[in-house]
Amino acid sequence: MFKLKKKDNVFLLNLGVGINLKKYQEISIDVTKKKKEIGVNDDSIILLSVGELNENKNHLFVIEKLEKEGIFNAYPTLKYIICGEGRLRAKYENYIKEHSLEGKVVLLGFRYDINEILKISKIFIFPSIREGLPSSIIEAMASGLPIICSDIRGNRDLVETNKNGFLFKLTSDAEFSTYLNSLLENELEYKRISENNKEKSKNYDCVNARSKILRLFNDIGLGDGI
Repeated sequence: MFKLKKKDNVFLLNLGVGINLKKYQEISIDVTKKKKEIGVNDDSIILLSVGELNENKNHLFVIEKLEKEGIFNAYPTLKYIICGEGRLRAKYENYIKEHSLEGKVVLLGFRYDINEILKISKIFIFPSIREGLPSSIIEAMASGLPIICSDIRGNRDLVETNKNGFLFKLTSDAEFSTYLNSLLENELEYKRISENNKEKSKNYDCVNARSKILRLFNDIGLGDGI
């Protein structure tokens, strides 16, 4: 949400550049065809993460939780899809092979069709260690996906626990799994959070973002210079 603070003529704008909401909300795809394209069955429940394969994006945290806490066994059709490339790809591939997670964890690499993959996903997972204001979360919000993300700066600016998703502490043994199970088991809660995200994402529409930035500059007397 737009926030403005003034202290000693220093202005802090907590907004970002915004996204084109229409790209994520006004999209119609063949779900069965898209799932087949990325190599999963039509009945698959997709958990999606987007981000580079590196230590900071922390995807291995999720893979380990899903495996070691028996979540894959509890939900046989569950798939964890990661979109992104990076230097840890070989490490992830080896972990997947060593723990017999082929077909359960899918590394899709870099993609230009994130809006379509969001459309076929159930929940967006974002376990980063550090972030600014993550556009990936905003895109997932616009798509109506509940968010489960790490409780860090940046993520906290976008996600409120039990309103449009859940924030989990990376040091907690149980929070991630508790929140995930809650969304998978409670359809009413899922729908409520999904609708909240669609509504909240309007704050980050690129048109609204631009108008708010222009209004800020006008308010401080710099409008003529833009």
